[in-house]
Amino acid sequence: PLLLETSTQAQTLKPLVISVVFGLLAATVLILVILPAFYAVLADMREPRSADPAVSRGLERP
Repeated sequence: PLLLETSTQAQTLKPLVISVVFGLLAATVLILVILPAFYAVLADMREPRSADPAVSRGLERP
């Protein structure tokens, strides 16, 4: 709400409010999107790979 305020008193606080609002938005995106994607990529890189896809998934050949 303070970010959209147009009064003179609010104009003095606007730089602080902009920093807080965009900092919260950036932190939210980082925690909810970027960090889980990064961990998923790391988990995929740590898995040993095999030439046979069935073996890499833990399935046995009949």
